[in-house]
Amino acid sequence: MVAIKIIKKQSLKASEIYQELMRNELQVLEAADHPNITRVFELMEDKKNFFVVMEYCSGGNLLDSIIKHKQMTERVAADLIQQILLALNYMHK
Repeated sequence: MVAIKIIKKQSLKASEIYQELMRNELQVLEAADHPNITRVFELMEDKKNFFVVMEYCSGGNLLDSIIKHKQMTERVAADLIQQILLALNYMHK
């Protein structure tokens, strides 16, 4: 099972440089292989959209999860921060 994210090129201010930056960022994500980063399997585009075929993650995004639970223990918060920092470290090596 995968998720397909559609990004409208028009939303990138119709500037070619923004579209190129988006293309580059998506290619970096496609090459990334880390357990704390959602896998991107394939990138496609047409004249109007970018299509990102990615790993399906049930449960919504992190912000929605935090809002839903309203409170979390220090241990849960520390675990989340650790995962985020590991992903950031991987991407900035």
